[in-house]
Amino acid sequence: MRDTGTSDLTSVRRTQGPFAAGRFGPWLVVLVLLLLPAPAFGHGQGQTVSVSIPSAGEAMRGTVHVGEGPAPRATVLLFPGFASRGEEVLGLGAALSAEGMNVVMFAPRGWHDSGGTFTSTGAIEDNQAAFDWLHDEEVVHRFGVDIQRVSVGGYSFGASTVLAFAAQEPRVRRIFSIAPTDHYEMGLRAREDDAYRMEVHSAMAHFFAKSGPIRVEWIGEDPTDLTEFWREWVDDRERFWLPALAPGLRDRSLFLVSGLDDANALIPQLEVMHLPLYRALRELGATDVRFRLFEDGHAFSSSRAELVEALLDWLRGWE
Repeated sequence: MRDTGTSDLTSVRRTQGPFAAGRFGPWLVVLVLLLLPAPAFGHGQGQTVSVSIPSAGEAMRGTVHVGEGPAPRATVLLFPGFASRGEEVLGLGAALSAEGMNVVMFAPRGWHDSGGTFTSTGAIEDNQAAFDWLHDEEVVHRFGVDIQRVSVGGYSFGASTVLAFAAQEPRVRRIFSIAPTDHYEMGLRAREDDAYRMEVHSAMAHFFAKSGPIRVEWIGEDPTDLTEFWREWVDDRERFWLPALAPGLRDRSLFLVSGLDDANALIPQLEVMHLPLYRALRELGATDVRFRLFEDGHAFSSSRAELVEALLDWLRGWE
């Protein structure tokens, strides 16, 4: 059974006590060493550890699922879906760590217990902050991170955010994107279609209410008015339109996942959002792109095991 305890990441240094070698002789040192527990380097295999990740002066709440295998370990940085606490995503934390990989997840600024306020642009910056944190020497040591085998990925909102981040970060070489939402397409439809805008605004308003999980600076008296939310996406087409990211991603190893019946955000995801990105990559000569289609919806509720196995197969490409 996995240990779900948390850690404050505090290390304790052993000091010399009354049993020093110069005082009692080497035989006693041997006896003491036999009685002492083996020294611990980093965190135990199979643990789930709560961490704090800095971003723009705020602290983001994160979770590390420590791989059940020897270090150094292949490590996955995983951005969750919209409004998630960043503790688990589609069961991938448990599944991938059981196969020996570290999995790092986090809630960006303005979500749940993470500090600050949320913007979509800020979420991209938060991914950069988490990536930099993962490469910190102390973090590498504590979690046994193999910095030569770090993959980044995301689901839904997190999937598109990861693509935008990776397109501007050349150190990222392997990316997986599960059911990404094209925020530009979504914002454009909200701006041009009154019925669509009202329906989606109504469905999402509870996220931004005073008691909701997301804090933003622009919310007014009416939490169902998400005009500023859409405007950020439409005004920055180069960052939030998925095909526009293709030039920055064409030389990477990519694993794209889509559901045939996915109609998240009331838009057919495959035709409107996922295939245009895939075709843009191919037109630019990208050769290391794998596209996997499941007969399922946005949550992949009936194909979760197959999704995990397909992702594992791709992730093992490091080896």
